[in-house]
Amino acid sequence: MESRVASCRAQSRHDSYLFTSTRIVENASRLRSMRHARNPFVRRCAFPIFTRTTTAVAAFICLLALAACSPYSFNPGGKSSIKSIAIERFDNKTPEFALSDRMTDIVIDAFIANGTIKVVSRENADAYLTGVLTRYERRPFEYDQNDQVTRYAVQMDFDIALHDTKTDTEMWKESIRQSGQYDPVSETEETGQQKALALLVTAVINRTTKAW
Repeated sequence: MESRVASCRAQSRHDSYLFTSTRIVENASRLRSMRHARNPFVRRCAFPIFTRTTTAVAAFICLLALAACSPYSFNPGGKSSIKSIAIERFDNKTPEFALSDRMTDIVIDAFIANGTIKVVSRENADAYLTGVLTRYERRPFEYDQNDQVTRYAVQMDFDIALHDTKTDTEMWKESIRQSGQYDPVSETEETGQQKALALLVTAVINRTTKAW
């Protein structure tokens, strides 16, 4: 009984996060449109956003909802000396070629929505961020009593580094593994990818905005 009550409370908190996240996503989308209108760098240099608006919105809902439940959290009060950042196109050493631009877009959008560090061109940035997807795996995560898969997990390994623009030296480098689960009946593999990328973005922003 206690475990059921705890489960219901956890689900209630998650639904609340999801509702709040949806409202924040709408504001972030309007902010991005305004920045595109008045910032020629963003129009010229930011990589294309998802071709489907609903996919982009779903990604940010996952980003914000999962961030609230993960061990990481956005740190808008970070005191890093970095005031501006450039996001280099993510490299991809896996067969999932379509993820390269998607990863880059999500990171750019997240930094813009967070607002702690300004996204600019590399020549005007205090630092620039690079990332490499080194491993991608889709595997069974849960089974039912008949040994049928009820949930899959998408697991991604990344090498992320922040570089000082003036000296071109690494300020930090970190290997990050994130995973996202999905129900194969009601969701797709892309859902798992979005959840994993949401956790990645949360970790990267926290790592970048805090003082070292």
